[in-house]
Amino acid sequence: MTFLAKCRPDESYEQHVWQVYSAWKNLIQRQAALIERICQRHQVDRDRFLIRSLLTVALHDMGKLSANFQRMMRAESDSERYRAMVANFRHEYASVSFVRSAVLSLNKETGVLLKQNPRIPLEAMAVLGHHKTVDARLSRFERELDKPESLKWEPGSLAEGKRVAEKIFNDYGIPLPQIDFEKCFQYAHHRPAFAQTLHKYVSDYPSARELFVLMKGLLMTADWCASSNDPDYATNVLIGPDLVAPYLKKKVEEGGGTYDGFRAFQGNCAKTKGHIIAVAPTGSGKTEAALLWALEQIKQGEVSKILYLLPTMVTATTLYKRMNNFFATHNHHVGLTHSMADLVLRKEENQESTGRESDLYKDLSFNRHFFPPVTVGTVDQLLTTLFHSGRWPLKTFAAQDSAIVLDEVHSYDPYTTGLICKAIEQLAAIGARFMIMSATFPSSLVEMFQSLLEKSAPVEIVRDRELLQAARSRYQTVDDNLLDHLQKIRNQIDKGKRVLVVVNTVARCQEIAQELASCDPVCYHSKFISRDRQKKEKKILEENPSLVIATQVVEVALDIDFDILFTECAPPDAVAQRAGRINRKRERNGQVIIFKPGPGSDRIYFDDTRTEQKPEERLLRRSFDIFSKYHGHDITEQELLDIVEKVYENQHIDAHEDFKQSISLVDHDQRNFHGMLDPVKDDEQRLTRLEKYIQVSVIPFNFRNEVLEIENPRDRRRYELKMPAWYVKQNEIRDPENGDIVFCEMKYDYHLGGRFAEQEAMRMF
Repeated sequence: MTFLAKCRPDESYEQHVWQVYSAWKNLIQRQAALIERICQRHQVDRDRFLIRSLLTVALHDMGKLSANFQRMMRAESDSERYRAMVANFRHEYASVSFVRSAVLSLNKETGVLLKQNPRIPLEAMAVLGHHKTVDARLSRFERELDKPESLKWEPGSLAEGKRVAEKIFNDYGIPLPQIDFEKCFQYAHHRPAFAQTLHKYVSDYPSARELFVLMKGLLMTADWCASSNDPDYATNVLIGPDLVAPYLKKKVEEGGGTYDGFRAFQGNCAKTKGHIIAVAPTGSGKTEAALLWALEQIKQGEVSKILYLLPTMVTATTLYKRMNNFFATHNHHVGLTHSMADLVLRKEENQESTGRESDLYKDLSFNRHFFPPVTVGTVDQLLTTLFHSGRWPLKTFAAQDSAIVLDEVHSYDPYTTGLICKAIEQLAAIGARFMIMSATFPSSLVEMFQSLLEKSAPVEIVRDRELLQAARSRYQTVDDNLLDHLQKIRNQIDKGKRVLVVVNTVARCQEIAQELASCDPVCYHSKFISRDRQKKEKKILEENPSLVIATQVVEVALDIDFDILFTECAPPDAVAQRAGRINRKRERNGQVIIFKPGPGSDRIYFDDTRTEQKPEERLLRRSFDIFSKYHGHDITEQELLDIVEKVYENQHIDAHEDFKQSISLVDHDQRNFHGMLDPVKDDEQRLTRLEKYIQVSVIPFNFRNEVLEIENPRDRRRYELKMPAWYVKQNEIRDPENGDIVFCEMKYDYHLGGRFAEQEAMRMF
């Protein structure tokens, strides 16, 4: 009798487990340095650890030999398969007793793996959770807990499981540990109580967490690669930094330019071994510098992958395309991961949602867990691992062996910065290398990151001194509202200038766009549906419009170049980012005109380190007053940094309550999870960004008919935008037959985006 592990097409139990073993062997070779680092860090014998890891591979699918699972595999019709699924018994649950038995044998023969946590069930927890999450209530296994007697075994399954496990261990060159298979069959349905009483076994949760991530990461990565029929999918970067220069030379010459080699800043980054903090203005070639640094870390054998993480989906998508242009020429897959990545990749491949997108689905899933040699995404994709969200061991396993680039770190609030620091602390200790970049680094932030990083490896601070001494624009301040000076904008457009207007609120952005409608502006902010926002981004990048009116989303979003900036006052780091979109290539004289902050600005840019403020002490007031001292002056990049220092003088982000809260939440959760458990499925998810007010994703009501014709629910997200929760509560409309779709009554059009409905309309709904 052939026991099946998969169907449609059929794959035998032996074939599948052997493929997982083959992928595991490849993996432990590629990750040899990481495995060695973690074992040494916890004084664990490497070979003994690998034997226990091999146990999880050889026994992880023993439960698939049950009659319950085999009935599901052999079902000939969909209805029969459905009935078998209802009566199934989770195979990973049924596999645990075999793993526990083998571990007890090893403990007797060679001693416990971890002396400070002698009874820690690393292997059993890895197997129990290699498909479903494992929380303290075992809430993903309610059926198995309610009806343990439903587990039945096929005749001959015991012999088959033992034969395959012995074959694997014999190939590895050691005997299979003693396992009482008969007894394990009898007790396989028993509750895995260790998962609910981990507090009895784990006395040192940080070390338990690191070893658990390694154990489960090896098992799940091998299992996923085997299931995808691509044992080498989760490969490492295999090229060196010497390939960057020829690529850039070809790219520059194809564009009609002359390639003069790397800039001094880029060369300094390329020579750095260890962590790096890079202070460089826009136009320094930071992306190429980061690429050179990361490839050098890999060349030196420090790490094997690259993670490039940014604040926004727009910047991540843009950088993904740039990275893919380089790495694709060397047959390296580049992954993209953020909440809208599937829509980006489907559009890139010109695929429609047909429900038969197995290759795209595999890429998305692998990208989400940092499997590719290079992954680009938003920083949130890494920070969720701190709270044990999703398949966090897979992500953490990959990140531990990566050169991680964190760009535009100045843009994060104290809460998210605290999470970033916690991620750095945990990953760098194991061997990950970090490059932290910003154009506007306050010295207090540099010092904080430096002291954090130097605990694990040398830290180099690299500044682009050449560009820091250069000015690209002349600054003016106007102690008046921008709305009262729109004629100046019209005059500049009439002179043939390209003008960028940046304001602090969506409402003001829409108001100015209406007032300047005759100038054919592109209005760009966060209240557009995804489809329209992408169209606007393409228009800005490809058609060079003479006038763009935007909110702060433009600060770290688009690689654009204008002649003049009209902006409401913002904190100096934000103003510097806005000004970075003017005279980007430093080929002419730019102008930056700063006006008083408009209504609502104080609610966005509140001085985070104070609770009570006099008007003259407020963040925006201080910023405007200091910029006023430079009125009519060509401000250099270094002077911009000096202004940042003056505005944030004596303010330290790590003293902020939100920063401390995020650190405390991580410590609390990881301690409560004993380093291994997952959150209870119904618990509220932890945030990676604090929202000043709650917003809800909705679909403007005027797209109702269009959206209801869409078959794949994921494609509906092209029509979503976020509106304040209070407004949605008053104006939501749910379709009687599609109650899961939240429509919202509002004014919406392509030019201005989403706006509140008039009071009459609000009363109507």
